[in-house]
Amino acid sequence: MADRNQLFAGLIVGAAVGAIAGLLLAPQTGKETRQIVTARAGEVRAKAGQIGTSVRERIGHRGEIG
Repeated sequence: MADRNQLFAGLIVGAAVGAIAGLLLAPQTGKETRQIVTARAGEVRAKAGQIGTSVRERIGHRGEIG
């Protein structure tokens, strides 16, 4: 189990380092990069909301009989 936790931690750190490097080396200006990040964050937030709603609906349906 500890090996699995270390793997996930390594993946998360690697993804964060890659994202930061990508932002720093991007050919866009800082303003353009901030706009892109803001737009994508909104998309991720919306998708997370959809997934949360879907999960709540599925959990609610499992508790019902017949």
